[in-house]
Amino acid sequence: MDTEDEQLSPTVPSDATLTMQVESRLDLVEELSGSWQLVVIDDDGRRKRFLTTYPRVALTLKFRHVPQAFGRLLAKIGYGHVLTQLDPGDFRPICLPYILGHDANISYVVGGTFEEPTPEPGIGYSLRTAGFGGPDRITLVALIRLLANTRAPAYHVVVGDIRGRERVRRTMQKLGTIIDGGNATQHWLPRPLAD
Repeated sequence: MDTEDEQLSPTVPSDATLTMQVESRLDLVEELSGSWQLVVIDDDGRRKRFLTTYPRVALTLKFRHVPQAFGRLLAKIGYGHVLTQLDPGDFRPICLPYILGHDANISYVVGGTFEEPTPEPGIGYSLRTAGFGGPDRITLVALIRLLANTRAPAYHVVVGDIRGRERVRRTMQKLGTIIDGGNATQHWLPRPLAD
């Protein structure tokens, strides 16, 4: 068995191993989910029509801000999406400890953008797989837009990575594309490589 196969063979770590990994990472990464910003999708025209039709009804909005649960949901969606394209043994999952609740800092693997994306009419949701890195290692990222036909935000989930030139080559044949990570000093935004 070569080194690449040893590094990526699918194994389930013991609880003790996961606990040690979690404790070592928590010292390095600050918990940021409490600072997540809630985005409300508003249809101005629809709201005005409602108020014109029902002038005596007060519009109200109630919500609960639960970033941990929402972040875990996004991680599950992203992981499931990548599994529709790749086999579980094709990559090393990074998001599983967060999905399983072994690591609470969901901000380590789930993020988003501050830009307001353009609505995509006729599309209820949008899921894409991106990868960035080099010929010896790539990181897999799921790009998620729930309610893509509105101005809903875009999210990204760091799903896993692939190490080893041959594994990267085989996986890229399955995926068909790679996304350029751009300037490492700025917030990462996916964009297709020029052909």
